[in-house]
Amino acid sequence: MRQIKCRNCGTIFLTDKQESSLCPECVKEIRKKAVYREHNCIDCGRQFMGYPKSKRCPECQAKINRERNKKYKKNGPERKLGGEDFCQNCGKPYIVNSGRQKYCPECAEIVVRETLNKGKREWIKEHRDPEKRRENQKERRVCVVCGKNFSSPLPTITCSPECAKEQKRRKQAIADVKRGRLNPARILSKMPHPNPQSGIRGITWHQGKWQLQIKGKYIGIYNTIDEAAAVKKSMEEKQHED
Repeated sequence: MRQIKCRNCGTIFLTDKQESSLCPECVKEIRKKAVYREHNCIDCGRQFMGYPKSKRCPECQAKINRERNKKYKKNGPERKLGGEDFCQNCGKPYIVNSGRQKYCPECAEIVVRETLNKGKREWIKEHRDPEKRRENQKERRVCVVCGKNFSSPLPTITCSPECAKEQKRRKQAIADVKRGRLNPARILSKMPHPNPQSGIRGITWHQGKWQLQIKGKYIGIYNTIDEAAAVKKSMEEKQHED
């Protein structure tokens, strides 16, 4: 699971999908708008909320429906069930089985499928542009350790090797607490190193004194860091001269 910052509202949420850029609430709102959106009525010009193929506002549509019903009651159906009509795709005659039938049985499935696929292709072209997707993914992840926004092609939850190391330490600390081997305080803050640190590579604390090693080879033990550092410097200079 990764922490992602929503590009719409800025909310931080968890997801296991790398391409996610919207929180669940924003996804619901966008899906509602994809089905129910604003249109301009072709009769009165007023704006209204309707389905993707809606053309008229509810008032104008109700008026059209009343006129159609009145005409239907007066004249009857234009095509009777069981009659014959011609396919609008191939022109062959077919038997009318419903009032909204336009195509013969051979063409109906093909034409309907192509119409749906055309709508899908237009939607994908508009909403799934690769450049737009990369822009939406940019700086959307949130590091679980420091909270910094970052981008990465890998399925990582941390922004840097340092944060990855700290996350690994936290997980190990949680596991140790569950086993009863560790104080829970270590999960919340870093524990200091048990031994003093010299800050110089190769010089380490050993039984109350400072031990010097160069390339893994033992050199000696000294009372102070300065003594060990001086010996290390002189040996490195000698090796350089040789």
